[in-house]
Amino acid sequence: MTAEELITQLQKLPPETPVLVEGYETGFDEIVELTPEQVVRYRHAQVWDGEYQALGVCAAEVRFWHNKPKIFRQQDV
Repeated sequence: MTAEELITQLQKLPPETPVLVEGYETGFDEIVELTPEQVVRYRHAQVWDGEYQALGVCAAEVRFWHNKPKIFRQQDV
């Protein structure tokens, strides 16, 4: 999803609607921070891996990298 697509979806909601992310194992958490992160698509991701990895983690895989926002929940901060 792009930022534009996300903004379009968020504009449909009342402004006081909480925006949540998945919890560590169960439930949901509030977003507490949003930071830019350089990432690459991880072509060999397992089902438990994220679709993207930090730029330095997959150096051998780097063909294209992206600046993507990283969303933090309370436990990550």
